[in-house]
Amino acid sequence: MAVEGEPTFRADRLRSARLARGIKTQAELAALIEVRESMISTWERGLHEPRLAIVSKLARALRCSSDYLLGLTEELDGSGQARS
Repeated sequence: MAVEGEPTFRADRLRSARLARGIKTQAELAALIEVRESMISTWERGLHEPRLAIVSKLARALRCSSDYLLGLTEELDGSGQARS
């Protein structure tokens, strides 16, 4: 549950970052960060939010910032490629 004023995990950005990085399936991403595929699915559909430690793992696997996944920046990476 989000607290007012706190950053909220952006499910739409998880999917767009996954696809932008050429990770075609949720199963591929799940294997990279060592979680069940069903967890990736629930995060991408916005049913649950990952813990902060998992957001960090997702960011590393997707070569993006945690800030991007939390909606704090529009840049997928440091190259200035805006994604929303």
